[in-house]
Amino acid sequence: MPSFTESSLRLLKRLLGTRSRTIGTDLGTAAVLDGSSAVALTEAAISQAAGLGATTPTDIAAITWRAEQRRRDDDSRQSRLTTLVAEGPRGGLASAAGLCLSGMRATAFVSGQEAASLQEMLADIAGRHLPLVVHIDNRATGGSSTAPGSGHEAIHLSAQSGCFQLIAANVQEAVDFTLVARKVAEQTLLPGLVFMDHEQTAAALQQVVLPSRQLIEDYLGWPDDLVPSTTPAEKLLFGGERRRIPCWHDTDRPVLLGSAQPAGIWGLGRAASRLLLAQPLAKTVTDSLELFARQSGRRHVPISGHRVNDAELLLVAMGAAIETAEAVADQLRSTRKLKVGVLGVRSLQPFPAESIVQQLGKARCVCVLERLDAPHTADAPLLTGLRAVIDQQAAHHPRLLSVLYGLGGLPLHAADLAELCVQAEKIQQRQLYLGIAFDQTEASHPKRQVLLDRLRRSYPELADRGLSGDREIAPDLAPEEAIALAVHHISGSGGAALAQEAADTLWRAAGGELRSRLAHSAAPWGDSCTDWISWAPRNLRDPGDRLPVDLAIVATDLIESAAPDLQLNDHGSLLIESTAPDNQRIPLATMEQLRQRSGQLYSIDSRMRDTDADLRNERMLGAALAILLERELLEISFRRLLSIRETALSDLPEDSRVPRLQAFKEGFEQVTKVDMASLIPSPADAFAGAEPAPPELKRLGNVDDNYDSLPRFWDQTGVLYRDRMEQRITPDPFLAVNAIPPFSAAFRKFDRLRETLPVLDAEACTGCGACWTLCPDGAIGVSVMDTAMLLETGVRMTGADRLRPMLSKLSISMIRRCREKGAAPTTAGALLNDTFDWLLQQSLPENQKQQAAAAKGKLIEALGDLQLSLTDPLFRTPESQTPGSGNLLFLAVDPDTCKGCGICASSCEPNALALEQQTPALLAGARRSWQIWEQLPDTTEATRERAAGQIPLGKPAAMLMSQRFRSTLSGGDGAEPGSGARLALRLALAAVESKQRPLLTAYCEEVNGVRERLSSLIRKMLADAL
Repeated sequence: MPSFTESSLRLLKRLLGTRSRTIGTDLGTAAVLDGSSAVALTEAAISQAAGLGATTPTDIAAITWRAEQRRRDDDSRQSRLTTLVAEGPRGGLASAAGLCLSGMRATAFVSGQEAASLQEMLADIAGRHLPLVVHIDNRATGGSSTAPGSGHEAIHLSAQSGCFQLIAANVQEAVDFTLVARKVAEQTLLPGLVFMDHEQTAAALQQVVLPSRQLIEDYLGWPDDLVPSTTPAEKLLFGGERRRIPCWHDTDRPVLLGSAQPAGIWGLGRAASRLLLAQPLAKTVTDSLELFARQSGRRHVPISGHRVNDAELLLVAMGAAIETAEAVADQLRSTRKLKVGVLGVRSLQPFPAESIVQQLGKARCVCVLERLDAPHTADAPLLTGLRAVIDQQAAHHPRLLSVLYGLGGLPLHAADLAELCVQAEKIQQRQLYLGIAFDQTEASHPKRQVLLDRLRRSYPELADRGLSGDREIAPDLAPEEAIALAVHHISGSGGAALAQEAADTLWRAAGGELRSRLAHSAAPWGDSCTDWISWAPRNLRDPGDRLPVDLAIVATDLIESAAPDLQLNDHGSLLIESTAPDNQRIPLATMEQLRQRSGQLYSIDSRMRDTDADLRNERMLGAALAILLERELLEISFRRLLSIRETALSDLPEDSRVPRLQAFKEGFEQVTKVDMASLIPSPADAFAGAEPAPPELKRLGNVDDNYDSLPRFWDQTGVLYRDRMEQRITPDPFLAVNAIPPFSAAFRKFDRLRETLPVLDAEACTGCGACWTLCPDGAIGVSVMDTAMLLETGVRMTGADRLRPMLSKLSISMIRRCREKGAAPTTAGALLNDTFDWLLQQSLPENQKQQAAAAKGKLIEALGDLQLSLTDPLFRTPESQTPGSGNLLFLAVDPDTCKGCGICASSCEPNALALEQQTPALLAGARRSWQIWEQLPDTTEATRERAAGQIPLGKPAAMLMSQRFRSTLSGGDGAEPGSGARLALRLALAAVESKQRPLLTAYCEEVNGVRERLSSLIRKMLADAL
């Protein structure tokens, strides 16, 4: 499955292969990279070794480090890198510490969640005075589940570990702080932590200049250089000079490190470490930053001040939010005349107290932005430190407001920040949540409205705890010449690399600056994803999340999935794929948005679409660049673009490079502008008014409205996702405990996410059991029954009870019809039709004939579409041995859970199943067959036991004949099509259920028996007493 990881590796390979473009001779190499890759490449140029042990298999930093290691292994002129791989982050950090003990320049990469569990190890490393640099990807910690997005919890948890901290606001700062942290660590003999926000920096593509070898040597020197001892304590330990990285673990000078100490001695050593070995850390950090500025030309400070001199309102921020806050401040000064300034904190330990006091100025209000929640505390951590500094050192005491934002990856909207600045003077609370609306009072769904009403009555104060702006009139923070693009795609179905390629091509063509937001690589298969990039020739700062774009690209046929997320600028453009350029159909909401924005629709003929995702991306990329040139947003010739693209693909073999270049040219030349007057609204959404839950889920649901009630979950939350109104979700107690009722995945439907659907040839089916056993999603329903059960099911479904006296005759006639040689019936309708025709030809009373004739149409209508297979193991062989013992096999495909992986068709030896292009008629027929199949009774235990010895796949296939066991693991999950892991889990759960259910049934029967005996005994004792 294409993913962000694969796309990053493509850009990385391109960089390592061609070294992109080089700026000057000493400054370094310019490229477009995500933060994790950029930092790993920088460390590979600086360090000698790394300890790796991240828990996430797609850890970009570790993958990049290993890629650079392999490249150096193939180049005899390059120094080798050492890698110690451990099973987890604890082992990885321990390995890095061990390498550092041996005098090597080492590093480690962990996430914020992992760093939270490594605090005692970080304190131990600091206590051993190891100049190790650890890079931390700010992932949120805590809560009821693992958060996918950024959070600053790890920063504050690590503040007391003894390590110093640097916090990057963008990718370039992350690279530069890597060098600065190394300089400070080796001078103070303290470990350094470099933090960067996840989706805004670590996983975001930006332009970056990687340091040159000359800059690294001039700024850092070599690990084995001898440097002067700077403090009296160092002179006592090492003499007049020491190794830049002390070699504590030296076989020539053996010592015992970290020995157990009595309590009194340990305390003395701790005090000595603090008072004798500690250097003035704040000054060292400032001096290292100034030295770096002189040698590289890029200046950084522990705390930055943006327009703070005359500011009446100050925003204090850390990480990527600094850029957004600065852009909002500039915009509000120019449009609202509000005097807003920004303090950007880049170093939390040592805390730049004096710089903060100096830059407070005469601000009346200070809003402290923190990307975390701090339950059970009066103030969040950053505000606590800021308040202490102001109380102790500042002559002026402004009002402090705690603002919590971006929790776990919640987007930071520029409109929300602007609204905060406008309303700051009026806010009475000490703390509020930015971007969360607690005051939503109206919902279009009745059950949702009931929940909102109850919360409003029970918690009236909540309305004032949140603040959000009007997203429809969000401020435009980008420079005038900026270009914003959005790529909408479906996870797992192509388009994932298009935004990365577009960003790289734009930067290669025009230089400038980039900011981006890329969809999470771990998004479940079939989810709608949006990748966003913004380019400008200069002065681009992160404008926040989900801003309007100049060009929206829908890299999927399912434009309905992307329609709610389309956010176009005035005169914005939309690029889609179309199978009918002359008869273009798009959702009505998309048409209205295009007309409101005076936008333009472009299309590219998808009938020429390749199954190869790379070729499809190239065609869409060429079309997108053609639109930018037509709209004069980009000034460059097509020949130059083609040359740039050829250079970018130069590392590919010719048989791959040539088709991709050809596809790029076709996209550029064949994109067409669609006449807006000719647009036709597509049919209403297939989900609108759909059955809210399958029948088995209705039976499963609880009667109450508690946390485990499936109907409650659907009525209050599920309907919002069905109607694509998830932005209307607000905090409630059910979200707080994060408890999802069982079988909720079955609400998800895949009928619009696949292109093919399995079609059964019932006559060719041999009943081997491969299809329903090997289907990972359990999308093939199987039912085995005799003719009597089929008739009984029809009577139950139609209410034709007057037919019961004739059921035995009909059953015998059906068996006789099935045993006839020649063309066997392949549907239940054909079999019922032949059987009733025979019955009506018999000598029956007129009233019975009338009843039979009336029942015939009802039964055929109810069961007629079911496909029927007469197989040797289930019907013919048993019938030849014992007449009347044969069973009919009914198979049906669930069109809602089938992902179109094709395993069923490829495993069917007689080719009874084949994948066909999905059409509305084929889908409707499959859905009708499935609805009928759901009404069939479960296969009996006796039938399953006989089938276990009759069909080729034996017991597993026979076990899954039971609907009870087949649906143990429901469909609708986000596993990729054909997932082997899901198949293994499904079979394991079904096997456990098949073993445990009889035991549970027997136990319940035993309990009931004991209950009856006790009741009888009590009644007898009472009777005797009377």
